[in-house]
Amino acid sequence: MVSNGVKTECENMTLSGRYAGKIDSPFNGVALYANNDSVSFIQDFSEGTHDFILKGCSNNSNMAKVDLVIGGENKGTFYYGDGYPAEYTIENVNHKTGKQKVELIVNADDGNWDAFLDCLVISGKTSNSSDNESNGSNKPNGKLVALTFDDGPSETTTAKVLDVLQKYDVPATFFLIGRQVNSGTREVMQRQISQGCELACHSYTHEDMSKMSETDVKNQIEWTTSAIYNTVGVNVKYFRAPYLSTSNTMFQNINLSFIQGIDCGDWQSNVSAYDRANTILNNVSDGTIILMHDFEGNDNTVQALPTIIEGLKKQGYTFVTVSQLFEYKNVNPNVGYKVWSNVLN
Repeated sequence: MVSNGVKTECENMTLSGRYAGKIDSPFNGVALYANNDSVSFIQDFSEGTHDFILKGCSNNSNMAKVDLVIGGENKGTFYYGDGYPAEYTIENVNHKTGKQKVELIVNADDGNWDAFLDCLVISGKTSNSSDNESNGSNKPNGKLVALTFDDGPSETTTAKVLDVLQKYDVPATFFLIGRQVNSGTREVMQRQISQGCELACHSYTHEDMSKMSETDVKNQIEWTTSAIYNTVGVNVKYFRAPYLSTSNTMFQNINLSFIQGIDCGDWQSNVSAYDRANTILNNVSDGTIILMHDFEGNDNTVQALPTIIEGLKKQGYTFVTVSQLFEYKNVNPNVGYKVWSNVLN
């Protein structure tokens, strides 16, 4: 009976469906080509809560979705956004004990992708109390400000930003691009959480969502929020639109609070670190959300960050996450057709 650490190769599972078959590239595994194609096996569970880690990929840049079903009950969905093999986790899954049928089922094929599956690992449940909830026991007084960063997680810049935040012991909120959330960036995301930072949604592909249909808008949000949850077990509450471009379709179909912020132009390579810091220091007020970027190579922002933090501390500001900013100022962020740059106005 399993309680922890069982790995099952997908090619050894039972194939079902008209098009399901075994593959030897990009790994030895199975391919699920159409809706209701699946693989399954019987697992004997000694405990009723586990993490499920599925290694797989899509055959291209389109999103592949694979449902986890245990004992006939849907327990979540694994998402794969490209052809690079990655591991995604559905944490703390509650299920029946004893012998249960475990199934991996394709249920959202639109004809543009195939799901390639390598192996499924069942491990002990994760103890993770972080769900973007702040602890109000040490509520700060006075002026508050929230640092935010778009376009990550990146290979090196995000870590550099975290180094600065760690040095000064301040948190931030990171608005992530969903297709950059995978097993390769899990470690830096776990570091973000461990440092008291917050994760939020910045779309899946960073395209202009104001021009998208209702279905495409919903997909951008679902894919990103699910990728974040499957990777580090965090639910997100906030969304920043790519290019800060919004539409009625977006407001009507995104169930997250819209965040903007004051912009220092740090997405432009010709804006110096000095100018970035100076713009922010001269435009912040109590309750402000600051918009910056941690995309790969954005070193001017990394260089500007110590000046920004030290300057705002001298002005009497305390740094908090976006969630804490709303909480500590007693402001409800769930306002329809509202985009927040300062929680006090």
